[in-house]
Amino acid sequence: LRNLARGERTRFYNHTPASDVKRFVSRSEWRDYYVFCVERNPFDRAISQYHWKNRKNADSLPPMPEFFRNLSTLSMSNWSLYTSDNKIVVDEVVRYESLDSDLKRVGKQLGIDIDISNIHAKAWTRNDRRNYWEVLDQESRSIIEDRCAKEISQLGYEWRSNQSNYLKSQY
Repeated sequence: LRNLARGERTRFYNHTPASDVKRFVSRSEWRDYYVFCVERNPFDRAISQYHWKNRKNADSLPPMPEFFRNLSTLSMSNWSLYTSDNKIVVDEVVRYESLDSDLKRVGKQLGIDIDISNIHAKAWTRNDRRNYWEVLDQESRSIIEDRCAKEISQLGYEWRSNQSNYLKSQY
């Protein structure tokens, strides 16, 4: 907003890499602002990506392993969006699977009230609501683990076969 007020036009969009944002803000802004992003469990994200990319031909979906084999690592992994030289450059990575509570905590830290409990974003793209461990076969799991290894490792994601907790540790 500050840039727009100055008459400057920057092009931020969904999934703008932190490295691009850093080029458009001053060093003091980057240093002084609380910069965070949202990451999703890579297994869930892969399934959503499968449904999103195939939304126009939902009646003839390709097999998941075939779909994942044909995607590049860059297409499957968000790691490059919030890292530089393989180091996390944002102050915090909020997890999509605990978005409401994490954003409330961030809001409290920033002195603002954030309540997203009534927001249901992108719920229409995926009719199959089963858990990822019920949907993905071993080949798909292996492809995702390979291509998303950095965020799985650094953010503490692991394969789960229950809803108890997706996370094993903080980064």
